[in-house]
Amino acid sequence: MLQECATPTLWMETDPYGRIESIAPETARLLGLSTRGAYARDFRLFFPTSFAALTALVRKAGSEHVETALDLYPRDRKPVPVLIRIESSAGDVGPSGLRWTLERL
Repeated sequence: MLQECATPTLWMETDPYGRIESIAPETARLLGLSTRGAYARDFRLFFPTSFAALTALVRKAGSEHVETALDLYPRDRKPVPVLIRIESSAGDVGPSGLRWTLERL
């Protein structure tokens, strides 16, 4: 009997400008980075063909839930199509950050 393997949840949290503050180990591996190496990187740079569009979505995500499909460009690997969901995360002090979830397509 075959059992379905649970797909790990791919998530990260960034500041309002898209710089990574925390990241799931599986998400860091998808990017070709360690969790430590991912810290403070601008996540939008992994979408070079959609940087302007993603920047607009990041601005919009500050006030509403955003979802789109884009090609993610990991370090030194072929592009990976992903569905991205971005929403505002609750911030205690200062501007709230963003919660990102990714799903491979």
